[in-house]
Amino acid sequence: MNNPATPIKMEAMYLSTLSSKGQLTFPKALRNTLNLEKGALVMMEPVPGGVLLKKAEIRPTEDDWSDEEWQVIAELAGQKGRRYLSGKKFLKSLK
Repeated sequence: MNNPATPIKMEAMYLSTLSSKGQLTFPKALRNTLNLEKGALVMMEPVPGGVLLKKAEIRPTEDDWSDEEWQVIAELAGQKGRRYLSGKKFLKSLK
């Protein structure tokens, strides 16, 4: 029998067990495919029948926020369990 913490490959899908801390293990093959490294941001979007996980990146543009605002964004991104229901609410929280 497999260890419950060991992801099991199921055709094109993977199975992983949620830990008591609410953590999931991304199988190494999947991490490599998605180029996910320690500290990578992953977006979670509820969809009918489950959750869609996507690699997320924060990329500044020329007319984006100031260095101080980016620092706040980085700190917020590092907080566990922080959740915003819309982009507007996230931006409002930065003020």
